[in-house]
Amino acid sequence: MVHFVCVLDSIQTNTTMKSKVLSIHWTEDDKPVFSVDTHSSNLLATGGADNDVKLWRIDGNSHQIGVDYLFSLSRHSSGVNVVRFSPNERFLASGSDDGFVFLWAVDLNNLTPSQTDSETPTSSFATQWAVATSIRAPGGDVYDLSWSPDSQFIVGGSNDNSVFIASAKRGTVLHTIRDHTHYV
Repeated sequence: MVHFVCVLDSIQTNTTMKSKVLSIHWTEDDKPVFSVDTHSSNLLATGGADNDVKLWRIDGNSHQIGVDYLFSLSRHSSGVNVVRFSPNERFLASGSDDGFVFLWAVDLNNLTPSQTDSETPTSSFATQWAVATSIRAPGGDVYDLSWSPDSQFIVGGSNDNSVFIASAKRGTVLHTIRDHTHYV
């Protein structure tokens, strides 16, 4: 199990504040992390060059923070550029260089009787996460994602200079905007 502890250290004088920059290596093979997002249940999602979405549990206070690795979600075939929890906190979207957006959810069909759909994801049902919907981005690599406030739609940016709007429920692209002159 990977465990990380970060001690926040800063010294403030009358005019300046000195801080230490930490180098954090989240993957065993030292590949970079491209995106992070947090969930209100103290979950941290990361996506990176190892092609996986990793979920972590954050524990601690304002002076010392512990981060415990929980599990990986493996479905992408290329680096994961972006991870975003939905505003209703029931889904996690991941976008990748493979051109796919996966919307991950706890597989409610396989929950044990003691678990309810109102529970937030924890390591006790790590193996029950599944892809609820997949979206093929119209332009290739997915660089960024944003959810609509009601969690019904997801907007993505791509390396073909386009923006796409998709239905989170159906996994279909509803509209593509091609007015940018560079990556979105």
